[in-house]
Formats: sequence, C-alpha cells, structure tokens
Amino acid sequence: HRGLKNFCATPQIETILNDHGVEMAYNTIRNCFGDDSPPDIVCIDPIRNVFDGGAESGSENDNNALNGPQWTNHKDREILAEMLISKAPQNPVGYAEMTKVKLASGQGGLAIVYAKKLTEISPKDPDHQFLLGRAYLKADKPAESLSPLLRAAGADIPKPVYFSGLGIAYTQQGKYALAVAAYQKSLELDPASTFTLLQLGMAQAFAGDEAEAADTIRRGIIVAIANNEKAGAENGLNALSSLGLESQLNQDELKLIQEKVRKL
Repeated sequence: HRGLKNFCATPQIETILNDHGVEMAYNTIRNCFGDDSPPDIVCIDPIRNVFDGGAESGSENDNNALNGPQWTNHKDREILAEMLISKAPQNPVGYAEMTKVKLASGQGGLAIVYAKKLTEISPKDPDHQFLLGRAYLKADKPAESLSPLLRAAGADIPKPVYFSGLGIAYTQQGKYALAVAAYQKSLELDPASTFTLLQLGMAQAFAGDEAEAADTIRRGIIVAIANNEKAGAENGLNALSSLGLESQLNQDELKLIQEKVRKL
C-alpha cells in the first residue's frame, strides 16, 4: 500500500540523456516528490519511447526503430546507436545505425568496423552486406567492396541499389563492361532511376560507346525533368558537357532540354 502512495511513473516522452534530458528528468522527479522527500530509487530507461517502431509498431530493437523524423541529427543518432549497442550488443540495429552515421559523416574506416560487426551478427541479411560494401566504397576500397555487394545482389529478392553499388565498384576499378551490366540490371528493377541512368551513361562513355552513353544520359535528364529533380537534370547536362557527348545529340533537342532544365 505504501508503494501505491509513493510510486511515480512518467508518461511516454521523447528525450535522451544529454544536458536537456537530465534537466527534464530532475524536474520531473522534483515535481513528483518535492524537495523534502526525495525518492529511494530512480529508474530511467533512456532508450524507451525515443524510437519509431514503424508501421508494424516495432520495439526499440527492431530494424526500423531509429527511423523517426525527430532523429535526423547525426550526433543524436550516434548517441542512440551507442545506447542500443550497449543495451543489446547482439542486436544488429545499433551497428546498422552506427554504420549509416559514419557513412553520412564521411568516416569510411569507422563505417567498415561497425559494418563488419553487423555482418558477423546477421551474415545472411543482404541490406547489411550492402552496408559493408558501401563502407568499403566510402573508404576508397572498391576491390574489397565486391564480395559483400555480390552477396547482397545474390539475395532472393534483390534491390536495385545493390546492383547500382556493384556498378560503382566496377567503375572505380575500370571494369566498365561489368559496370554497364550491373547498372542495366538495376534499371530492370527500377527503370526510372535518374541516378542509375546517369551512372550507366558515364560507364558506357568510359567503355568507349559514346553514342549509347549520350542517349542514356539524355534519358536520365528527361526522367529527372519529369520528376522535377533539378539537381539530377543539371548533373546530366554537366555529364554530357564534361564527357564531350553533346555533339552526339540532336542540337535542337539539346537546346530544348537545356531550356526545360533552366525552368525547373
């Protein structure tokens, strides 16, 4: 009966134990118990209620648990990933999030460390193999990226991005025919990807097929215009210019495309 009188539980809140979070916890305890009768025990779970479990109402240990819109800051996500790794060291979620944070901040070497641990815990997950491949690419190690990227691409239901990653790895190694094949496979799965069309066009240009490259990049620009992707359309025009491919296109059509891009 005494516990019923002296017990206080907070509602669900979203906070982490930075300076602001500690102050919030202190004020909550003070409001519940006052200055003269502090509690005997204080329990704080800093991970509970800061995650978005997604459409299936997952817990903080589920794969999409850190995808909430409130956690867009890389430093916040790193804090949360560290907490999750500490709380559940054999759960891959924390390592996956930490890998993504390191990739976003350009720390390829550290991304490799976390991605390796990730694939040790869940070696059959193609998304995790893909993350390891991305980490190697970020660290300028395209040869090392091939094994995990090939494992990802060999999944029963592969994603277009797995093959795009392979295309990047092959392009960086000068294996342009293989890069072209990988990008084409990606486009079979997602034919409206501006990024993949532009990457394919550049690989075709490097392989010496200028006419095909110019047409592929033109298609990429048109898709970008249709999707109102100004940056992608401008990247396509820049690729045509830098690769010397503008002469491969009908000049009247090229001028029309340039004008449409300017109006985006």
